[in-house]
Amino acid sequence: MRENEKFQSGLQVCENKRLHPSPSIIEMRFSVLTASYRQLGWLKRCIRSVADQQGVETEHLIQDGGTGAELEHYVRWETDARLMVQPDRGMYDALNHAFGRVTGDVFSILNCDEQYLPGALAAVRREFEADPKAGLVVGDCLLVGGDSRLIAFRRSTRLRPAMILSDHLYDFTCTLFFRSRVLERGIRFDPGYRAAGDADWVVRLLRSGIKVRYLRRYLSPFTILP
Repeated sequence: MRENEKFQSGLQVCENKRLHPSPSIIEMRFSVLTASYRQLGWLKRCIRSVADQQGVETEHLIQDGGTGAELEHYVRWETDARLMVQPDRGMYDALNHAFGRVTGDVFSILNCDEQYLPGALAAVRREFEADPKAGLVVGDCLLVGGDSRLIAFRRSTRLRPAMILSDHLYDFTCTLFFRSRVLERGIRFDPGYRAAGDADWVVRLLRSGIKVRYLRRYLSPFTILP
């Protein structure tokens, strides 16, 4: 083949790759949901931990119940997070509102006083890529005090509805990551709960047949406050 023909052939290959990208290089987008109300100090750390994630595309959706001008100015002018200020009946109602804002392929819930460890979302992305049928990835957690000192390591345990209902949601929500298609099942938080709504919600998702994968990696610190 002449040099010019080789060059033209190479251009055609490049053009075909550009028009028909391999699925393996299509970016997986994460939607991180945070319900907020009068916790700006913690929220700043939360937002920074999401913004610092490498190797993934993220949108951080802040659903605030009306904290005030200081929070609104900070989020809108000093971060890339997307803020919605809307009255709600509590955290679970706020998260239900936030579900309607999700545009990513994967969504997760991160409370104001929680953060993601470096590389957490990239590790979750790889886990989902390894199993396209998985609807939920569960990771490990570090328990820390209000001063950020390590208290304990917490490895995830297989989620079983009977165990959750008879005790509590023993795997922390900050280590749960869902494919956004599970929202099509119409399962939402019951805003009538004050503290156990996450356990009720996860049980209903598990009973709907969602496939779960367990990732042996510490993804988030969970803060235990006095």
